[in-house]
Amino acid sequence: MSLSSPTPIRLTNLPSLVWDLSKNDIPTFVLPNTAFGIASAIVAPALTYYPESPRIGPLLVQCTPWILLFNWSNLLVFNLANQRLADSIQKDRVNKPWRPLPRGRITPTQATRFLLGAVPVVNAELGAVRESAGIVILAWKYNDLRGGDELTRDPIIAIAYTIFNVSSLQIAVGSASAKVLEFTTTGYCWLGMIAGMILTTMQVQDLKDQRGDWARGRKTWPLVMGDRLSRRWIAGSVNGWSLAAVGFWNVSVYLSVGVVLLGAWVGSSVVLGTGDGRTWRWCLWQCCSLHFACLENLEWTFNVAGERGIRSNHTTVLAGKHSGGPAWMGSRDSHRLAHQLSERFCIIGLWCIDKGLEVGGTKNPLQVLNVPNHRIEV
Repeated sequence: MSLSSPTPIRLTNLPSLVWDLSKNDIPTFVLPNTAFGIASAIVAPALTYYPESPRIGPLLVQCTPWILLFNWSNLLVFNLANQRLADSIQKDRVNKPWRPLPRGRITPTQATRFLLGAVPVVNAELGAVRESAGIVILAWKYNDLRGGDELTRDPIIAIAYTIFNVSSLQIAVGSASAKVLEFTTTGYCWLGMIAGMILTTMQVQDLKDQRGDWARGRKTWPLVMGDRLSRRWIAGSVNGWSLAAVGFWNVSVYLSVGVVLLGAWVGSSVVLGTGDGRTWRWCLWQCCSLHFACLENLEWTFNVAGERGIRSNHTTVLAGKHSGGPAWMGSRDSHRLAHQLSERFCIIGLWCIDKGLEVGGTKNPLQVLNVPNHRIEV
């Protein structure tokens, strides 16, 4: 079937058609952004001025499907805008011949009409109109203005990732249709780190597409800077951001070693060329090293009155009170810093007692720390 003789799209074929349009980018866009929304919502008071974290059950059961829907539907718009172009069809015939347009399942005209109908629907869903509109503008710059064919491709994608991440967090905390979610200094730093990670490692997806990109005349890092230098750059960036993530969240030694080893594995596979077609490795590193590293800092806490809550090393959420910012950014004097540090040691000691571990020889850690003896209940 030629592209010039379109046939009507049957509704029964629509699910598989939509899936083929977007499935290649689900591991690299939808899953990491959804992971950011869930993980960041759990520590929302550390990253934003939102007063409290949502409950884990409703967050996973009720919010996660909507976060997935938002990310996937906006990705579909982005991909429709990209794959309908003649140059994209030419490139996909080399790199991704299974996509609907090079296979002839849908014509560029049909894809354009599909896009025209999808944009208003996606912009209206979940109330995240500002964010969806921003993604549409970036899609226009990336595709129609050919920003994706120049070295501006990676900055555009990094900005798009940031919008996806912020939107996912807004949906997770239930503020998508309310006022704009305000971030703390810690939140802006964390968003900046993730944007920097995308900007400096996103080229991993270009390694496997060099033949098609060259045929299209596209300027990507591997083609402009050279394959060897690009691989070394990506590997160095992956390892550097792994260290930055564990340092930012001050995670445990065990998790730090795991994150660093995962980054080294991804980096080595990039240098050796053994993982060019397996971008899920990069996605796994992104989720584990960045989005879920913050969860290491969650600790169940309680006071003498028996109230329970969740404490992050970067914030306190208990009895409706909030004090945001990590010690290295938010402390105003040494007394507050010492108090925060002492609280951390208390939590560690209580956790060790609950897990049956021995701390400080034969002495009771609760006596060493001089805190009341309470059992941790999770």
